[in-house]
Amino acid sequence: MAEVQAVSRTAPGNCGGGGSVTDAAGLSQGVVLSEHGGTWGAALPATTAQLATSSMVGTVSCGRTGSCVAGGSFMAVGPFSHALLVSEANGRWSAGREVPGLAAINHGSAEVDSVSCAAPGDCAVAGTYTATLPDSSRREQAFVADEAGGTWRLAQPVPGAPAFNARNAAVTALSCRAPR
Repeated sequence: MAEVQAVSRTAPGNCGGGGSVTDAAGLSQGVVLSEHGGTWGAALPATTAQLATSSMVGTVSCGRTGSCVAGGSFMAVGPFSHALLVSEANGRWSAGREVPGLAAINHGSAEVDSVSCAAPGDCAVAGTYTATLPDSSRREQAFVADEAGGTWRLAQPVPGAPAFNARNAAVTALSCRAPR
């Protein structure tokens, strides 16, 4: 099965997209793809076999043609998912990776739920991660991370959310207007 779950259009005939395909082992594998000048290129893996056993891409945003960011989740060794970040610069997709800094605060599963790019190299992502609270309970929390001038800053909890979150917090949509 193949599924496109997100598309971002920068101009007529120029888009970025993401989704998943089912591999021969029956596992979901995230893919990214681009359209330039009205022609779609081949879907490319969002992760490498060394990084993930399975993955998915559920959100994408393009700051300009050939400059996009996609997000989702991937499974590595162990029972928990990790938040996936894949970037396209100058028409080339990079290998997927975990959102920078998220491993330091995540104690369970994590995923990127939304991406917004105001310009190439100036994007933001939001998603969820599992926090271990002082009482050892686990609660889903919301995180954000941003990219400025092509450099990703470390993920951080949504300021203030842990204080009033009784169960699960999430940021499911972002919209960035202009770079700083």
